[in-house]
Amino acid sequence: MINFDEIPKCIINLPTRPERLKQAEEELPKFFNNTSYTLIEGVVDKTSKLGIAKAHTNCIEYAKNNNFPNILIMEDDVIFRDGARKYADECIKYIPKDYDILLGGLYDSLKLESTNDFWNKTERFCGLHFYIVNEKAYDKILAYNGETHIDKYMVRFAQLDCYVTKKHFAIQRIGFSDNVKRHVDYSKLLERFELL
Repeated sequence: MINFDEIPKCIINLPTRPERLKQAEEELPKFFNNTSYTLIEGVVDKTSKLGIAKAHTNCIEYAKNNNFPNILIMEDDVIFRDGARKYADECIKYIPKDYDILLGGLYDSLKLESTNDFWNKTERFCGLHFYIVNEKAYDKILAYNGETHIDKYMVRFAQLDCYVTKKHFAIQRIGFSDNVKRHVDYSKLLERFELL
């Protein structure tokens, strides 16, 4: 079973945004007893889509090179809801056996299908601010082709089995998005989903 204090974890942060790394570090004790992590630098590329994908695939390469059976990846704008750890520990007891990706939250999904009392299977989702990757999915993610955003790629092209908790315990901080180059507030989008 996955233990959130033992699983290797990465935080993605652009070096030009030290304030966001500080905010992420302040969130860690709200969820983790062991707050150690590996910093993976964000990537600036010709498009935000490619830069974000490269940062996430760098996390996967790090996990693969170290033979980790799974890796927990967080973006620097993650926020944990009250009671997140207690709920997440309960969810982990019931993870679907075929999982490739486990998400602690998302802000868009084409379709959600109930798997059990704690997990929904998701298709074509948006949101990689807090997720766990099973080692069996590493090579498929590393085959990213650049045709779409990496979160959409994971289901549509890589055909990964992706699951999100019924109650989202990790959300994204309101603020300036380096992805879309403007201030973002996903509160309205989150109204479609159940939050912890």
